[in-house]
Amino acid sequence: MSTIVLATWAWRRRRLHTATLRLNGIRACREGVDFAEQIVRFSNLLSLHPLLLTHLDQQMVQAQLTMATLDPADTAFAQRLRVVRNALAQLQSSGHEETTLLCALPRTDKQHLVILTAIRKHRQLGRAARRSGLLQEDEHAQLDAQLHTLQVEMNISSVEQRATVAIAQGQYRVAHQLLVKGSQLLARRTDPASLDSYQRLIALYRQMPVDLGDGRKENMAA
Repeated sequence: MSTIVLATWAWRRRRLHTATLRLNGIRACREGVDFAEQIVRFSNLLSLHPLLLTHLDQQMVQAQLTMATLDPADTAFAQRLRVVRNALAQLQSSGHEETTLLCALPRTDKQHLVILTAIRKHRQLGRAARRSGLLQEDEHAQLDAQLHTLQVEMNISSVEQRATVAIAQGQYRVAHQLLVKGSQLLARRTDPASLDSYQRLIALYRQMPVDLGDGRKENMAA
């Protein structure tokens, strides 16, 4: 009797383990396709490095094979995969050789947030491509530095626009806080774009009254 009980218990454990693996595999595939769809939606704002496109397509091929094994009856998901792969193929044929901003600098906080989200997704994809071996360490470092520079540029653009509005409305304390934040983002950055951005922040700062009541303007200008 004890042998039968143990065998039944072991069978149930194996069955539960197999079911858990199946559900985890399906969940991973769905999350992968959700991520790919987000990247595709952002593609009109930010072009995608060819190697990242290749990595993403490889992930979709793997998801397609996995789902065909784990849940072949889910035809709706299979259709989503086909749509995503077609979109990735179109992006691959568009000829972009690097990751660049494809739109004008955003003018609202909402637009800034969308582009910053796109940049974070690209950096996440870059790390995944490095772990898979598709991107070498130096290639990933170069790409990530480029994306980080773009991220700083977006943050500084937001600071400039918000500080300009604050100065026009006489909200000098708010403008001061924004411009100090912007200068901190640019600290120790020596690339030409960052140096130009810093000069623009200084120009905005000089539009405010000399005395803010606590000497903070003189400290930043120095």
